Amino acid sequence: PAQQRLVKGVQNTTIALKSKLTKKGKIRLTWTKSKGYKLDRFEIYRSVKKNSGYGKKAFFTTKNGKTVKYLNTKSLKKGKTYYYKLRGVRIIGGKKYYTQWSNKTWRTVK
Repeated sequence: PAQQRLVKGVQNTTIALKSKLTKKGKIRLTWTKSKGYKLDRFEIYRSVKKNSGYGKKAFFTTKNGKTVKYLNTKSLKKGKTYYYKLRGVRIIGGKKYYTQWSNKTWRTVK
């Protein structure tokens, strides 16, 4: 039951994601999760299409659950729009549990 409550808490955790284009043409992501449950890491997914193409594997995984920003410097092409979404991960009893997906955010590289 305590574990069940924890699992449910993690699964109900929400994340608000924001993005910004830096002066050097990189994309900075920052996010805020709802309070209450600790996470072990975040998985960031990226696509060049709004509603598909994110793939099964995270584009980037943070080292821990305290990280709340990421600077995308890799594989960016001028004039292209990149879409991002992320989710938090918590390992409970050796099993991975995920938060809700964040909102999607996008930026066009200039």
